[in-house]
Amino acid sequence: MKQTVIADAESVRAMNRSRVLQHLFRNGPTPRYKIAENINLTQASVSRIIAECMDAGLIVQDSEASHMAETNKVGRPPVPIFLNPNMYGVVAVHIGATWLDVGLVNLQGNVICHLREQRKEETPEYVIQQMQHAIDVLRQKDDRTMLAISITLNAQVDCRNGQIIGHNVFNWNHVPLAEMVQNTFHVRTIIDTNVYAMALAEYVRAPVTSIQTDSSLMLVNVGTTVGMGMVVNQSIVRGKTGLSGFLEHTPWQADGPLCECGKKGCITSLLSDRALLATARELRPDKPPFKIEDLVQLATDDEVLKKLLRDRAVAVGQLLATLVSVHDPSRLILTGSSVMGPEEFMWVHESYTRSLGKHAADYVELETSSYDVPFPLPFVASGVLGLQTVFSPQLSLLPIEQTDVTQLSHSVALPY
Repeated sequence: MKQTVIADAESVRAMNRSRVLQHLFRNGPTPRYKIAENINLTQASVSRIIAECMDAGLIVQDSEASHMAETNKVGRPPVPIFLNPNMYGVVAVHIGATWLDVGLVNLQGNVICHLREQRKEETPEYVIQQMQHAIDVLRQKDDRTMLAISITLNAQVDCRNGQIIGHNVFNWNHVPLAEMVQNTFHVRTIIDTNVYAMALAEYVRAPVTSIQTDSSLMLVNVGTTVGMGMVVNQSIVRGKTGLSGFLEHTPWQADGPLCECGKKGCITSLLSDRALLATARELRPDKPPFKIEDLVQLATDDEVLKKLLRDRAVAVGQLLATLVSVHDPSRLILTGSSVMGPEEFMWVHESYTRSLGKHAADYVELETSSYDVPFPLPFVASGVLGLQTVFSPQLSLLPIEQTDVTQLSHSVALPY
């Protein structure tokens, strides 16, 4: 019985620690009393948690603010505390269609360093080898303690065991990628579908505050494929087999072009960047664009290609209106480089509003990503995904023998 009581107490402490760390991640430097008010804990409890986290190097206080605080007031002046940006971090990885993004992200979610490499092979073993080389290069620039490796990719994932179970461009099936990475690096590894992680990152950055019980965010990404991620009340909607939001091979136009899956008129065959590029090459065989950025650039002086982009934008707006009519989310975010130019987004927005018709005011306004950073959003989302695990109750703080008063008294670990 005593062991059960201790375990429950430890669980409550871990849950409360997680709430403090999550609050600091979302809100930045905050005084102790304000944290206590916002997460509904006593100041004494928050102070104990903060002291424990400071002993492990997870949290630091703003010494400059403390020095500059007014000292003529009764009691201790409020001193902001914040997540330590210099000691810990996560490795963020996005496995793209033909490339690999790898970077180091600190506890505040800032990218410390990043590189992109093209892949020559598609096997999991080759990708891990390339990942290892990239991490070695980045670690020469920054040697902070890495608490986790987080990987996103466009694939059906069993996130409970980190296994790729199908529906991906790599032809990986039942690949235990998390286990393979953990055996290589000996660090906790988290794997998830890229568009799910992107939706989670947007939700964490600006949580939906709704008086309704259904506090939901929908994100639609138009890129190599077309995918949707939903977060409802802080949880990712995955579906029974992890296929929720996989729109690629959903029939959209009965007489549409033949899709790679063998059906006609799938969303991927109509609206993806790949479909757009294939059509553009047929229209302009003399100067075929090989990347979506090339197509967008060529379309500025080519009315035929501009119409191609406009028609696709109109169809994307219609798709968004259909999805919103079905799910009625509290927020709707559109991402993807080829639909995010000012003119392209305007076309999508106009089509979305027009498709909703007289009921447009009843539904959510279309937004763009809240992340204004010079890095690919799936890669940024990978970092956020990893930090969500670091800030979860799974994090362990272990006492260590202290031989020097300047050393930390606790170490930090994530089990795997």
